[in-house]
Amino acid sequence: MRSAIAFSVLATLASALPAPPFQRRNNGGNGTYDACSVIAGQDLSEPSDVVACLKSFPFNETVRQNSLEVVRKILPFYTYETEAYDAPAPFQESTVKLPEELARIESATYETDYDFNVDLYLTISRLNDGHTLYLPSCYVDAFQNLLPIPIVSLANNVHGNESIYVIPDANEFWDGYLDGEFYNWYQQKGIDITRYAGAEVLSIQGQDPYDYVSQIATNYSGNYLDHGVRENSVYSSYRLVAGTWGQRVGDFAGPVIPDYFPYSVEVTLIPCDTKTAETVSFPYVSTYLGTGNFSDAASYYEANCVATEVNQGVDYKTLVEPNNATNTSVESQDISRRHQLSSLRGHAKGDLPDMNYLREAIGLPAPYQPTIMNGTGGNNALL
Repeated sequence: MRSAIAFSVLATLASALPAPPFQRRNNGGNGTYDACSVIAGQDLSEPSDVVACLKSFPFNETVRQNSLEVVRKILPFYTYETEAYDAPAPFQESTVKLPEELARIESATYETDYDFNVDLYLTISRLNDGHTLYLPSCYVDAFQNLLPIPIVSLANNVHGNESIYVIPDANEFWDGYLDGEFYNWYQQKGIDITRYAGAEVLSIQGQDPYDYVSQIATNYSGNYLDHGVRENSVYSSYRLVAGTWGQRVGDFAGPVIPDYFPYSVEVTLIPCDTKTAETVSFPYVSTYLGTGNFSDAASYYEANCVATEVNQGVDYKTLVEPNNATNTSVESQDISRRHQLSSLRGHAKGDLPDMNYLREAIGLPAPYQPTIMNGTGGNNALL
């Protein structure tokens, strides 16, 4: 059984390396432009513009070799390689031949630093182990794509037959988000998102919606060994953290890699106001969740990618002496050793400890706050 001990481990010891130069792109014969400046200062952006920004930083061979060296040294502490190499039934989806995959990544051709880091991120996520993750903060923590129709599987009659629906509280969920900017974004695209709360979903991308959910659980969600639990992660769900309720968007409506899914998703559904099936192409919109303001590629990298005294992890293993009678707390001691920004971290993907992150959850609308269950003391419970 895998250890459930959370950890914060260095995955790239590259803090001494210079920041990758950024690429300025040709602007149709009218000079060059900085892709990150296009989305600077915006709460919501087109995912394609976000990807253009994130791909502003060219591939760096020194960073690749340094990253892979550390990952190879760290992974044996947190994975059973033989189990990962041939995961037993019914967990075959968690099979990852790590030595072969890391060798592939080491020899692959990448155009950008983003391409390399996302490949490594997805490869390790396929272990489906929420305690063994590679999270490059430049590219995974800084943006999240959103869809206005988070979904959930609900029983639709007394016999317990289930169908997939847009969450019934969608209007309350998005109410006032970004002071109405989210709603206005879709209004400008001719989509009134308030019509689709509680709509029954008949198909997604031309597929049975349950099949589509299963594909996301297989190829993207990660974190959990059991496929059924990963399917639950695809849906919107409640989250309880330190007695406070929130509601997750879910992996379908809130992917954290801007170009993993198509930029728009075709959904056939039955809105509650018409009871007639209609097919709508819902575009994703990308929201900025980064650590600081930026105006161009250089300042984006400085805000989200460069190692600083603030964003580094802490080496706990030598801070408290085993026979220390006073048992001095780690927090009170002088921390001199720091880790680089890209890290293997001990929380599940999409479950950042900072409640300001939408990836974690939006505050659960007041009408839906549980009144019977006592949530006192609950921490990071998915319901």
